[in-house]
Amino acid sequence: MVQGLLRAPKWETVLQKGTEVGVSNFVPVRCRRSVVSRSDDLGRTARWRQIVQEAAEQSGRGVVPEVQATVTFSEGCRVSAPVRILLHPGSASISLSQALQASEPVTALALYVGPEGGFDAAEVEEARSQGLAVAHLGPRILRTETAGPVAAAMVLYALGEMERAED
Repeated sequence: MVQGLLRAPKWETVLQKGTEVGVSNFVPVRCRRSVVSRSDDLGRTARWRQIVQEAAEQSGRGVVPEVQATVTFSEGCRVSAPVRILLHPGSASISLSQALQASEPVTALALYVGPEGGFDAAEVEEARSQGLAVAHLGPRILRTETAGPVAAAMVLYALGEMERAED
């Protein structure tokens, strides 16, 4: 999950809930609408890794997700994944389901979630120019701390990753 950087309580919720759902890697990205100062995320990576460690233990995950250092939006657009989908509620986007179907088979993917207020128009266009699909989650506008974990759960469900081993 490539997540627009948020203030501590919301970012920590994203880390915790994303880990519980099944996110394997978090990349905090500084966006134009990110409202945290540069010093807010310095030295916080250890705390963030502790949060995902605890969430992984609580949810019974055998693998603890990685938490990367904060990057710029442009650097975030270059995250390596076979499928990269930027979540944006704009009218010029397709549904997340359509984006997944267009990318089959999906073996790994990066979901991009904006900060509070979402990605601005220039960021959406930059993402498109870097080959990212732009998709929406449906008719509702979700808070950023909700959108990432919900989208991750939707993707994992669509890929059959939410089934128990004995099912």
